[in-house]
Amino acid sequence: MKKLILFIFLITSTLSAQTNYYISNAGDDSSNGTSTSTSWKPLQHLKNKTMDGTVQPGDSILFKRGDAWYPTTTNNVYGSKSNWYGVIQFPDDFHGSSSAWTVLGAYGSGNKPIINTLGFPGYHQAFRTNAISYFIMQDISFVSERSIRFNPQQDKPPPWSEGVHHIKVLRCDFDLGFEVGKTKGGNFTIYNPYTPQNPQPNVTAPQHHIEIGYCT
Repeated sequence: MKKLILFIFLITSTLSAQTNYYISNAGDDSSNGTSTSTSWKPLQHLKNKTMDGTVQPGDSILFKRGDAWYPTTTNNVYGSKSNWYGVIQFPDDFHGSSSAWTVLGAYGSGNKPIINTLGFPGYHQAFRTNAISYFIMQDISFVSERSIRFNPQQDKPPPWSEGVHHIKVLRCDFDLGFEVGKTKGGNFTIYNPYTPQNPQPNVTAPQHHIEIGYCT
């Protein structure tokens, strides 16, 4: 009986450690972000929190429905790539598990939250990450020339063991069209530089269990 109680306690403790973070136009970066009344506002602050380890795999980041963000600048925290930017970004090797999916989504009622980066100068993506797994992006509207980019090969030389897997992109809108592409104009990119035209066996990063559904 004691072993059973301990087992239940450990499961409960693990689940309760997962945190929801809320983002709204009425938020403040001095808040803790963990409730709708103490939400964050700037996307730069969110990026700081994802990159410094505050946001952990299995947490949820939820944007308020009906709100919109129009970022025009962000700091670069993308390792050695000094001119590559993700307005929303996760660190390399951000891996959850089958019982701890990271969610980037929405809360409240009304229209989907909008992330519009058309006023952002230079090469960038609205969302950018390297190796990541057990990740759900849902119910967000992107207005961006380059909306989403996954880099399975990570920001380091091969071999790449983790890659991008167990990814779901659901009910997202791409207001400039859902175009799959690379480098320029692609609104959704899973980038792997080793194409059939440029084969390099045994150095491609894993990419599997990727679901895209009900996106426009």
